[in-house]
Amino acid sequence: MQPISKGVWLCILSQSLFGIMYLFSAWMLPLSGTDVLSCV
Repeated sequence: MQPISKGVWLCILSQSLFGIMYLFSAWMLPLSGTDVLSCV
């Protein structure tokens, strides 16, 4: 695998993981954005 495509996959993976974590945090703890970030 070439370094460029590997970096793209890592970027997509990290973005999707953060998005899922943020959505579940907001769903489980209906707080404001700063509270969610402080909990994580």
